[in-house]
Amino acid sequence: WEKYLTKFEYSVLVLDDVIFQLSRNSYLLNYYIAHCKFRISLLLLSLSSPWLMHSCYKALRYRVLWEIFYDKSSFSNVIRMMTKEDLTSSTVHKKYGTKTIFTYFSTTENIIDHKVDNNKSSCLDYTHMISDYVVSSPISNNWLKTHENRVGEYIPLGPIFSSIIKEGVFFKNKTKNELNIPNNAKVISFLDHTFGFQGVLTIDAYNNFIETILLLSEKNKNIFYLFKSKKSLEQIELNAGKKTVAIIQRIREKNNTIYVNDYNIDSLKLISMSDLVVSAPMSSVIFESLFGGVKTIVYDPVGQYMDYISISVQ
Repeated sequence: WEKYLTKFEYSVLVLDDVIFQLSRNSYLLNYYIAHCKFRISLLLLSLSSPWLMHSCYKALRYRVLWEIFYDKSSFSNVIRMMTKEDLTSSTVHKKYGTKTIFTYFSTTENIIDHKVDNNKSSCLDYTHMISDYVVSSPISNNWLKTHENRVGEYIPLGPIFSSIIKEGVFFKNKTKNELNIPNNAKVISFLDHTFGFQGVLTIDAYNNFIETILLLSEKNKNIFYLFKSKKSLEQIELNAGKKTVAIIQRIREKNNTIYVNDYNIDSLKLISMSDLVVSAPMSSVIFESLFGGVKTIVYDPVGQYMDYISISVQ
């Protein structure tokens, strides 16, 4: 992505490259010796706990690289989106007075109702973060607060993309024209979620979800049914098999069903032009669509989540 951004004349920092700005002697005198005590403590920790060896290596590496950077440059804020920062980098930023901001676009609920220990995190991906600010929807902020993070302030914003959906409504006819749909036609859009191992839906449930599009299209030929998948057809075939791809192919072939991935239309534009959105459970689409003013249904095709009380599975 660094090369992609440089095409648009953005300044790009590749942290690994900062060490090439130093001579070997300069590195040994100013950084290797200075971090000798820290290096020895990490070595002892690695010997006593070998499973931490890789983490210890990363901690030392990032500490040295950021120290080199800050000795030559500085910035006021570090903004990360959807990917948490490693603890070493966050600690060095704090040392040099740089504000850290973590932005979480998704809307995620806490769906675990019987935790063994309420003080322990339930999501490894966003656990043990150090940040001055976290910016997300109120629902996600409440979820992130349960993950043993050290955050200065949680700032409520969103669902972040709902405003884009509201604006997109004014251009819905243009989007319909891109899909060769008459302006006065009713549109129902289906948006999926992950499936299979570690997915929200089983493969059978996923097939049921998209087969529903075909069933409804037969009963209501005056309505257009649109489907957009998170994954490409190649990824779907790899994880779900040829049967699933065959169902999607049938959607591509019918007159009143459209596989939106074949067009240059994102999920937000799709939601904006829809009279009704049908989403798989536990998706941020549900909240973006509702707050964007579009009627929305959560469709759990085989009742996997019928005993849950969260909004995103009702």
